[in-house]
Amino acid sequence: MVFDQCLTYSHYNLHDTSLMTRPITTDKEEDDKKLSYADYCEKHSITLLAAAPLSMGLLTHAGPPEWHPANQSLQDACRQAASICEQQSSSSESSSSQSQQAGVNISTLAIVFALSNSTIPCTVLGMKNVEQVRIAAEAAKRFLFNNNVDVIGTTTTPANTLPSVLTKQELDTWIQLKNDKTGPFATIWKDGQFRWDGVKDVHSFWESVEGVEATHW
Repeated sequence: MVFDQCLTYSHYNLHDTSLMTRPITTDKEEDDKKLSYADYCEKHSITLLAAAPLSMGLLTHAGPPEWHPANQSLQDACRQAASICEQQSSSSESSSSQSQQAGVNISTLAIVFALSNSTIPCTVLGMKNVEQVRIAAEAAKRFLFNNNVDVIGTTTTPANTLPSVLTKQELDTWIQLKNDKTGPFATIWKDGQFRWDGVKDVHSFWESVEGVEATHW
């Protein structure tokens, strides 16, 4: 069997970038063991689709549905990240007065972040109403109409792209969120609680099946 494309879920977002950073293991090629999943797909010409940049509601101001499978530590960290975004403000001088723009939309920030890495050619985003479609479209347009970002034939990463497509307010917020010592995700990154992919249930199922040797991944 030959796979020419792969859909992965919630492994490239503000709290979990393991799609790009976590080495895979394989019995086929020794060199591949050092590659991330995204790098492996690129090396073997497998089209990669990354879904759920909002982590199924975790990276929104409304929060996830009650049945979300994420552990409590991750949910709390995302809630703290949303709160940090809400508390941001920027000042701009006008001819008559100083105007205040309060808050950063964490969903917009999460979408722009997910689109900023050219190693991932396709990001799949679920939307439930016209307003969410508008937010996603506006986020994507930042790349199409920004003269400082060459999205055609160029390798882009958050580090070299986000400064050109985020506002200063958003960029400052992103820097705060990604701080691995003081940011809202610092503890879950350290403890390994930043993923919610649900494979534990899969492992438990196969371990319960008699005669089947379960392999954890």
